[in-house]
Amino acid sequence: MESRCLAYTPQRLPLKKLDERKFAALHARAQRAFSKYAALLETVPSAALLSSLIIPEAMASLESQKVTSSIQDVCIALLQGNRAKQSLKQVVNYIRAFDQGRRLIDQRGIDKEMLCILHRYIKRGAKHSAERGQYRTRQNWIGPERCTRAEAHFLPPAPTQVAATMRNLLSYCRRAGYAPLLQTAIAFAQLLIIHPFMDGNGRVGRLLVPMLLYQKRAIAYPYFFLSRYFKDHRLKYFESLFNLTASRDWEAWVCFFFQGVIRESRRGYKTLSAILNLHKRLSTRHSEKLLHFLFAHPLFRTADFLKRFSRAELNALMKEGVVHGSGGFYALPELLHLLQNHRKRKNPGIRSRGP
Repeated sequence: MESRCLAYTPQRLPLKKLDERKFAALHARAQRAFSKYAALLETVPSAALLSSLIIPEAMASLESQKVTSSIQDVCIALLQGNRAKQSLKQVVNYIRAFDQGRRLIDQRGIDKEMLCILHRYIKRGAKHSAERGQYRTRQNWIGPERCTRAEAHFLPPAPTQVAATMRNLLSYCRRAGYAPLLQTAIAFAQLLIIHPFMDGNGRVGRLLVPMLLYQKRAIAYPYFFLSRYFKDHRLKYFESLFNLTASRDWEAWVCFFFQGVIRESRRGYKTLSAILNLHKRLSTRHSEKLLHFLFAHPLFRTADFLKRFSRAELNALMKEGVVHGSGGFYALPELLHLLQNHRKRKNPGIRSRGP
């Protein structure tokens, strides 16, 4: 990976030279796998059944920040809010950012304000609070953790270029006529090349993936994530991104991205099928209102449940073995088990840094 002394100048989008023949077969495979997942997603009767899928996504996304936890730990942290353990607040912030983005995408689409709001949520509680939710005004760099500028692998565009390059990127996101998976692969990489925020760009980019696919009407709900794939292939991920700036090898990056789409589409299909089967089985005995609550809150407080439902309904769920719990907390164990798709793997950290 080549170190740079000068800030990088990104290519404008859309790309003028992209040899789609080099990834045509892989694109077709990715589209088939993704379309199968998207078709199943269309059958989901309510987004409430999907909302807990952001939990393992947030956990995978934050592993690069050396944040490790269990599904249950994160569920408890979500209930605790500001009282959550400091080590879990970044995971909670990511989930809150996604929830906010999910509400905003239908109101305004992907624009500067939306990305800045996502960043504001992601970096809530950060040391340099003045830089939350704002494009950077200082130079940052990417390289080994705690590296100096001289040791960096890559210098993103100068601060004076950020606004213009981001306008070009957001304009590209709004353009029609492109294959959604290819457009998303290019937009994601371009965001990371620009690195518009001092820190947290990777998390903003990973949230951009489902939002852009949803905006392009490629999926019925913004629930398609790649963080686990990027985490499990972390070195290849950074190598592919750095090669974009060293040799402008967009074709290799797109191939890497499409491989992730294939893997995560297949994995997502299995997880979603299991969630829908669980919902179908429980729906023969319980109301949709109750099930929407349970699937959106796989771990919940008794007090929160009783604000919406009766003590008799809770007792019935306990008697049937649908929920387990004590001490004021109850869980839907079968759903928690399905969400346990988070895999630990140690990798060297590479982060963006400022002076």
